[in-house]
Amino acid sequence: MKRILLILSLVTLFVAANGQEIVRSGNHYLVGDENYATSTAFRGYLQNTNHELFASYNQAYKLGMSGWGLLAFGTATGATSALWIFTQLGGIMAPVQAAIGGAAMIAGTTMLCVGYHRMHTAVDGYSVRQTSGVSAYWTINMKPDGIGLAYHF
Repeated sequence: MKRILLILSLVTLFVAANGQEIVRSGNHYLVGDENYATSTAFRGYLQNTNHELFASYNQAYKLGMSGWGLLAFGTATGATSALWIFTQLGGIMAPVQAAIGGAAMIAGTTMLCVGYHRMHTAVDGYSVRQTSGVSAYWTINMKPDGIGLAYHF
């Protein structure tokens, strides 16, 4: 089932950029015969070929990377405060540090998710602007009596 959904999503995510097709599957990008397995490599490709798409993709990329940094900071802060609480060396500052770490983890996760969503939307939105205007998409419908998968075209 996962393979079928992956294949169908790859089929619906073709875009045209400077005469080449771009296929996105998660964070992997295929451009012609080249495979860009990381967002950084794909960003370098866009910087050299498509400046309009690069501007929106780069802004979202920076937001996602800032989210990773804030998430790492929050994790480190929370871990050290937990160590201080368990060893009883932190005093009153350990709970404050734990709260700061938790808030940083929540904010970092939010920034990370929004950044990656905007990166994907930039590439997928570009495909809508470059195609003939007919776009097909998948939806998942959840109802009390079950779950449905629909293909709209």
